[in-house]
Amino acid sequence: MKKYVKLISGMLMIIMSCLSFSLTGYAKEAEKETTPSGILFSDLKESITDYSQNYIGSTTAGASVAVLQNSEVVYSGNFGYADINKKVLIDEDTLFEWGSATKLLVWVSVMQLVEQGKIDINEDIKKYLPDGFFTKLQYDNPITMLNLMNHNAGWEEHLTDLFYYNAKDVRSLKDTLEVFEPNQLFRPGEVVAYSNYGASVAAYIVECVSGMEFYEYVNEYIFNVLDMNRTSIHSLQEDNEYVKNNRSLTKGYTLSRSDFVERPLLYLGLYPAGGAIGTVSDLCKFVSSLIPAEGAVSPLFKNKDTLLLLFSKSYQPVNDFPGICHGFWEQYYSVMAVEHGGNTDSFSAQITIAQEEGFATVVMTNQAHERYMCYGLPDLLFGSCEETEYDGELPNSEVVEGTYQNARKPYSGFTQWMNLIVNEVAVLDKNEIDVDGDIYRQIRPYVYLYTDEGGASEFIYFEVKDSKVIRMYMEYGDYLPMDTLGTIAMILPAILVIMCFVFSMVVIIVTGIRILRKRGELTKFRKSIIILNSMCVMSVVNIGILLYRATTYPSYLGLKIHFVINILVVILIFFHVVKNIINAMKEKKNEKLSLSYILTNTISSVYAVLIIACQLYK
Repeated sequence: MKKYVKLISGMLMIIMSCLSFSLTGYAKEAEKETTPSGILFSDLKESITDYSQNYIGSTTAGASVAVLQNSEVVYSGNFGYADINKKVLIDEDTLFEWGSATKLLVWVSVMQLVEQGKIDINEDIKKYLPDGFFTKLQYDNPITMLNLMNHNAGWEEHLTDLFYYNAKDVRSLKDTLEVFEPNQLFRPGEVVAYSNYGASVAAYIVECVSGMEFYEYVNEYIFNVLDMNRTSIHSLQEDNEYVKNNRSLTKGYTLSRSDFVERPLLYLGLYPAGGAIGTVSDLCKFVSSLIPAEGAVSPLFKNKDTLLLLFSKSYQPVNDFPGICHGFWEQYYSVMAVEHGGNTDSFSAQITIAQEEGFATVVMTNQAHERYMCYGLPDLLFGSCEETEYDGELPNSEVVEGTYQNARKPYSGFTQWMNLIVNEVAVLDKNEIDVDGDIYRQIRPYVYLYTDEGGASEFIYFEVKDSKVIRMYMEYGDYLPMDTLGTIAMILPAILVIMCFVFSMVVIIVTGIRILRKRGELTKFRKSIIILNSMCVMSVVNIGILLYRATTYPSYLGLKIHFVINILVVILIFFHVVKNIINAMKEKKNEKLSLSYILTNTISSVYAVLIIACQLYK
């Protein structure tokens, strides 16, 4: 009898173990059947459709959305129009511009060469570039590939030669980098300032190391490997016939007073920084390769460690805060994720990956600077970051109040005049601040979390020392505080130029009236007044045209005529002022010079100095 009891007990234990194992496996499978925010995969279509209906057609022209789990697409959906006027719906064949999400192709390419031992991310990049490639470096500190990945090599921003309206303006990557080279303002590693130039330099290093054009390298070692046959990265889409022939079928839009305004096609000189164009299904192939099934190796790498290194943290402004993972931007949702957005003149994109969970989302829109689909949907699917209660006393937010300016800006040349855009931080109460209309709440000392819709997991960090803000760090870079002197130095030149213009116009009109009243009498003094003031007016108009053209994605070479005019104006002003001083000294001592004559020479000289000081000649 005892034998039977032992036998039955043993069998029951085996059955219970098997049942327990099965239930555990089922539970794990059940976990994978939901998004990190808890939405069942079976409910994705309804949830995403309901969410999208709030924005498609009102804030967003159209969008494609995909959700992936362990390299498999578990949901895909299309919303809105690829062409509003012709009522062409977005579908699986619609082509979208990746924008800056293209940079992920650069970082993956770099890591492939790192894996092969051909690139060391901690080595001075001069080792991989032609001799004398850089001509404007200010510091001896080496720039490494890691600096390029972390966007802290120290370069200023440039606004020319990034986009072109005319395909004929596009040059090779090497030539564009040489024309585009910005000044280095900060020591490598000091300041995070998002840099299209830096990413494109990294792509050129891939060219130098591999011996292939960057677009050729990407096609062979990424697109062909993943069967991405409907994606192009060439500046003119010469690498993919399908994309070249069909690109114009998808219209890109901006939003103006609730109206969708169609934008023209653009071409990218620094194409590795934002030039990829393709279907969402192709982009999903790329994203799925970055979240291979458990135990599998990404088809883009030879071993697992390379992907782990790619997603490891390479920069962090402060502990327990989102950082940078070798070119991917880290973000805290209900789970840890990495992501990268992209914006062109008329398209937006957002890729978000929770690598440990094997979960990812892809959002592509034909809408410029789109927020609600690109940022709101990841919030919906990944879930908002859970706040941990802070035990200590939170500091008063008053110390962070003030004016800030993005470190990513032009510091030299004529485009520095476009730096009048600043960010105002206002304190609402001890733990709540307003940043240009967006409300953030303090959750840890000087760490603030966004509280509104469409970006619920965005953070701000203020580095404070001795009750003084050193920098404000937001996703994609540092913002530096502006003191009163800095604000005056930024605004005063613009005010002075406007005053010079107004003065010159008034003097020309008044002098002209006086000449007409005296029947054409034109003394040499009045002649000089008209000449000097006319040159000032002409130059101000020239600068206005120059600044306007700077907003229309010009090539630097195409703007040189404006610089030549300003140089000639400076030379002529100083020539006439010196001539007038000599003539005045020759006049009789008892003859008084008119106030307008004295002011004209003084203000003209000030204006000429402003052109030089503000570098409006280059």
